Amino acid sequence: MIIVLAEGRTEYDFIKQLFLPYFARHEIQVKTTIVKTGRASYRGGVSKYKFIRDHLLDLINSKNLVTMMFDLLGFPSDIPGFSNNQSTSDPLEKAINIESALLDDLNFPNFIPNLIVHEFESLLFSDLQKFSGIFNDSSVRNLIKQYSNFKTPEYVNHNKKPSVRIEKACSTYDKAVHGSQLAKNISLNIIRQECQHFNNWLTKLENYNEVNVNK
Repeated sequence: MIIVLAEGRTEYDFIKQLFLPYFARHEIQVKTTIVKTGRASYRGGVSKYKFIRDHLLDLINSKNLVTMMFDLLGFPSDIPGFSNNQSTSDPLEKAINIESALLDDLNFPNFIPNLIVHEFESLLFSDLQKFSGIFNDSSVRNLIKQYSNFKTPEYVNHNKKPSVRIEKACSTYDKAVHGSQLAKNISLNIIRQECQHFNNWLTKLENYNEVNVNK
C-alpha cells in the first residue's frame, strides 16, 4: 500500500482521481490524507515543518510506503537543510536538496519524499490545450504564449507563480474546482512526459513496490 500525505484538498483530489486508478491497474492500493495543521484541512499551506514531520512519522509507523505531495513554493523554511538550499537557482535541484534533507531527518526505508516543482499548477502547463472548453480561446492563447518562454512546466515561474499566471489569464479559474479536473483531462502519462521531477517520483514509487512485492 502507498499512503500519500497531501498538502491540501486539491492534492488530495489529484491523488484520488489519478493515482488510485493508475496504481489499481498494478494491483497496488493507494490511500491519501491531508496534513494536520490545526486549521481547516482542505485549505492547504503549512507554516511549520513540525506539522509535516509529526504526521509523516505517524504514517511511517504503519510500515506502508509513505510519500508526500507538497509544493516547493511555500514549503516551510524551518526544514532541515533549508539554509543549504540557497546556492542553486535551478528549481529541480532545490527540490532534490530539500528532499535529501527530509530523508536525512526521516531516515526510514519506507519513506519517499516529494515536492512538486514549483507548485500544483505547474503540472497543468503539461498540456494547455486542455484548458479549451473550460476557458475562452484568448485565455488559452495567453497561457501558451507565456509557456513558450520555458523549457518544461517545472520551470514555469520566473518571479510569477504558475497559479498567478493561470488566474490572471483565466479569471474564473478556481483551483478547488478546476485543478484536479484539468489534471485528469491532461492525464498522468502526459504529465509524466512533460515533468521530469514528477516522473522521477512516480518511478520511485513503482520501483519500490516492484522490489517489495517480489521479495
